[in-house]
Amino acid sequence: MISELFPICIWKTPVTGHDKIKEVIEKFVEEEYPKQSNTFADNDVETQNVFTTYGQTVNLPWNEIFPCYMESVQTMGAQYGCYGEGMHGQVQVNSAWLNAYKTGQSHDIHDHLPGQFSAIHYIKYNSEVHTPTVFVNPYRQVANASAPQLKSPDPRLSPPMWAQRSFFPVEEGDLVVFPAFVEHMVLKQKSDEFRITLSFNFNFV
Repeated sequence: MISELFPICIWKTPVTGHDKIKEVIEKFVEEEYPKQSNTFADNDVETQNVFTTYGQTVNLPWNEIFPCYMESVQTMGAQYGCYGEGMHGQVQVNSAWLNAYKTGQSHDIHDHLPGQFSAIHYIKYNSEVHTPTVFVNPYRQVANASAPQLKSPDPRLSPPMWAQRSFFPVEEGDLVVFPAFVEHMVLKQKSDEFRITLSFNFNFV
């Protein structure tokens, strides 16, 4: 019998009010993306190629958007054992931003520290042409050095202990929540159909 030690838990659930949020976000991206499709184009030390509002103040109805996530986040916190009676009683959102990709665009490996949790809402996502978020094994250096020879080099077929990366399957409208320390990335896109996500970091306080 195989048992797991120190598993990394990821929460996935459909977003209530997804269509309403998508309408607002998609309109914003369609207006702003042509102005500078790669936010890092003028930064000589960055290798990112993505349209993002990270670190910017944007005029979006956040007071209408965030309530759509709170019930799911609170439910997740209760199941994690870090939210509810006798525990933390509030969800504190620290930052929120949009990312948009078209052909050739990608996002390098990164984490969202120092927050506790991070969330990704897949605003516009077509599983037939877009790639999911790729999560990176935090034990990959040790695992890579000690892994036995495997039947297939395909990481999707490797035992989780030795897999270097995990291609976490999602659909449009999903909300994925994960510990902020988990590194992740977005592979180069091969479609001119927008891949749009809304991300936010939060703590239980």
